[in-house]
Amino acid sequence: MPSKRRNQKSTACEGCKARKIKCSGGPPCESCVRYGVECVVDESQDGRRRIAHKRTIDDLEKDRHLLLDLVASMRDGKNTYVEQLLSLIRGHASLAEIRAFIDAQVREAHIEKTPELERLRQEIQESRNVRAREMRSIMDVERLSDIPIYKVPAKPWVTVTDDDELVSHLISLWFTWNNPFYNFVHRENFIRDMQAGQLDCKYCSPLLVNAILAEASALSDYVEVYGTPNDVATRGEKFLAAARSQIATMDDYSALTTIQGVAILSVAMAVVGKDRTGSMFLGMTRRAAQEYENLVAKVNTEEEGDDSISYALWGFFNMITTYSTSLMRYEYIATPRYPRPKPSHNTVWDVWSPYPRQGEVVPGHISCVSHGWSDLMIILRGFGEWIAAKEVQPDSELVSNGKTFYKNLQKWEADLPDCMKAESASVPQILLLHMHYQTIIMQFFGVVRSHGIEFDQIDIQDVRIKAAHKVLDLVNVHRRKWGIQRMSPTLIHWLGVSLFTLLEALDEDTNRKAFTELCVVTRACSRRYMLSKGILRMIQINAANMNISLPEEARALFIDFNEKDWEEKHRAQFSSLYPNFSSTFQDREGENLEMDKFLDKWDKINLNNETQLDVSQK
Repeated sequence: MPSKRRNQKSTACEGCKARKIKCSGGPPCESCVRYGVECVVDESQDGRRRIAHKRTIDDLEKDRHLLLDLVASMRDGKNTYVEQLLSLIRGHASLAEIRAFIDAQVREAHIEKTPELERLRQEIQESRNVRAREMRSIMDVERLSDIPIYKVPAKPWVTVTDDDELVSHLISLWFTWNNPFYNFVHRENFIRDMQAGQLDCKYCSPLLVNAILAEASALSDYVEVYGTPNDVATRGEKFLAAARSQIATMDDYSALTTIQGVAILSVAMAVVGKDRTGSMFLGMTRRAAQEYENLVAKVNTEEEGDDSISYALWGFFNMITTYSTSLMRYEYIATPRYPRPKPSHNTVWDVWSPYPRQGEVVPGHISCVSHGWSDLMIILRGFGEWIAAKEVQPDSELVSNGKTFYKNLQKWEADLPDCMKAESASVPQILLLHMHYQTIIMQFFGVVRSHGIEFDQIDIQDVRIKAAHKVLDLVNVHRRKWGIQRMSPTLIHWLGVSLFTLLEALDEDTNRKAFTELCVVTRACSRRYMLSKGILRMIQINAANMNISLPEEARALFIDFNEKDWEEKHRAQFSSLYPNFSSTFQDREGENLEMDKFLDKWDKINLNNETQLDVSQK
């Protein structure tokens, strides 16, 4: 009797790929049966020529129908959804978010159910896997054309990889999008020492390199940066683990590179929703930086005016003041006595380009940003001391101090040099500085408002709303010039405060539109940063608890967010002090002030309510 012919597989199941073993065919295959897991085969990866050609033709035909139906729907002026749909598209919403918006509108019968729209909805639904394949192809093309700005070796700095290309890619990302605003690592001295590959050097160390790689991983789409495939929370975790293990074995934190590495880890932990640990690293940075400055002051003349030290000490001061006031937990750090960085205008190294895009090289304004940020932080320290004060201050004193603080902020903006003006910003770090300025205004007047204090001739709520709109304007400038695929992680907080501010004012159409656009950008950030994901969930729950009616486009975005990006398990991943600003501005002694506690209390309730709602609609 002839033996049964074995089922030939042209592509392995996802489980066998992950375990890197041969797939026996199926589904289910023998391995998945043995492990007791679901056997999933991605047919889109079937590489046989006839099937691949047929799939390509089908995809092109679907794209053609989608385009024709979209044009037909846009042409029909009677459909009231067109303006809202355009707003989403212009806001760079994903295809999934646009599909979710159309689904929500059709389901709730808020628009005319034209044949064109119904077909459009069906085609978008069918295109889910097509879009995923397109993105994989785009990533492959981008990687082939990726030319890192800085070529650096993995060894001897890193032990978890020996891939020079990966390390060069991540170092280039970090010095493009992160450090130009932080400014506490002198780029040229660091790169020179890293390229030399000698551990006995002054400006580079394994801890500093691993910390940079951990934070930069959030900006990379390389599969090597993931601990678990497609899990945002695991980007860079191998570098993070390496850096933390190095800290655990240290007895001496006095080296400059050690302090820089710990400072970067405080941010890296915060953006993955672990800022309780991040705050611990921030405290270590503050104490070590002050001890280091005392040591430098004693050593004196040789290193006097060393820009590596200047950028580090002033950068620590700026970052610690920013970080702690953002969390409404101010940590005092003395203004550095060490000289500020020397002007870098017209120097050969003060340049910037939008890596990994091959764009024009422009002046980086590195020292200008450093000086501007330092001036702003000296002013902000007054606000930090105010929110940290334990004693209740008389209203008259609060009003007097508040007016002085606001006047100093306005003077700071007016006195900026021409190269630092928002309207002429040629690099992202200038826009970031102005976003920070607007966020300080929102936070400051939010606290003032929570005390029930009024200022003569100042409409507090109007000032806050205008600041939120200005943040959106600056984000849109960034989007037009460099896109929103990669942005500094500092943006997370500025987007969050803007959303919380506008959430209280959605009775105005302009605020509803701005709120939706900010939701779209925050959703994009949430694909890289867990903290953004937590902020979106807090906004959604606050809106439900406060009985706020969200704009239809934002509701569609949150529906899609719930379906694809948020599960009950996610709340356990947060160990975050990040404030729930709806409570911070209204109930400063309440129990809903911190993200992890807020989500632990409210997320399950809201998930249950959403589940029941879905069932009733079905």
